[in-house]
Amino acid sequence: MSKQPNAKPEVDEDDPNEGLIVLSGADGTERSFQSLAMVEVEGKRYAVLAPGEADLSEESEEEIELFLFEYEVDEEGDEIFSEIEDEATWNKVQAAAEQMLLEGAEDNDDA
Repeated sequence: MSKQPNAKPEVDEDDPNEGLIVLSGADGTERSFQSLAMVEVEGKRYAVLAPGEADLSEESEEEIELFLFEYEVDEEGDEIFSEIEDEATWNKVQAAAEQMLLEGAEDNDDA
């Protein structure tokens, strides 16, 4: 899992990749992501994202790098994805995300 700079999603209604979250980094580069889940740690919400081009199908054996962002909604209703700056918090969020994803995988194996 990687850290990313503060970013705000952009929504392009005409984009063929509808449903992807496009984040702009501090250096102006844009990257698209797929939202996998939200986890809550110590009263704050965090987004667990995968690269937009990642194959998330159950048949895929591709190893996927995950990204963690603090998630907030501002006064205008815009979603804000921010870098998790505190390493201890980042580690807690990473552990919570891994646990949630493992539990989800186990649930799928039982089905």
